[in-house]
Amino acid sequence: MLGIAARYRKQGGKFADEVLLDALYDMLEREPNHESVAVFARVDRHNLPSQKMLRRIGFQQVIPGTPERRLGWWLLTVDR
Repeated sequence: MLGIAARYRKQGGKFADEVLLDALYDMLEREPNHESVAVFARVDRHNLPSQKMLRRIGFQQVIPGTPERRLGWWLLTVDR
């Protein structure tokens, strides 16, 4: 789970992008024997800043959030 403190918000997503990229690199390091790593994310359908961040990094929305199930599913396959 990742979260960004309020004092780092409203900066165009630079800090959030760095935090997410660091987490992705950590995941790759923990799986040295795999050619790629599939990363899933769940984001509230109303959380547009987080959705924009995932898109900037390359995630694709695979299941959108709905009124009944607010959290949508996102996927990124990270290749070596």
